[in-house]
Amino acid sequence: MPGSAVDPDVAASASAAWAAHGSDDYAFTLTAECGERLLWGTYRVTVTGGTITDVVGLDETAVRIVGEGHDLAEEIPTLSELQARVLDTDADDVAEVSFDPATGYPASVLFDPMPQGTDDEECYVVTDYAPTG
Repeated sequence: MPGSAVDPDVAASASAAWAAHGSDDYAFTLTAECGERLLWGTYRVTVTGGTITDVVGLDETAVRIVGEGHDLAEEIPTLSELQARVLDTDADDVAEVSFDPATGYPASVLFDPMPQGTDDEECYVVTDYAPTG
């Protein structure tokens, strides 16, 4: 992964852990607070059958964004989608990443596709992962 902050050994370990422990039915908390994007704030996300089925705003900004009626299921990645971006699709844009040691999902990630640019970053912190199925 040239240009990526993802260590190949760590990536392989995270991928194996997610394959072993991941689920298509789960909930997690997502915090997004960088870049010039719609997605900003802290959300509780429910995934059923691999698809986002519910998004609840947990802070003032997220409550406002949810209340505006945006389709946040299109903006928020599932953990499988986030992992695929980190390990494959957007691996060259990963400036920083850490993985949950038990389940392998990206616990925090910073995408920075233009390191010399401004406000193009995407950053996520994932907490409170819990299988629901």
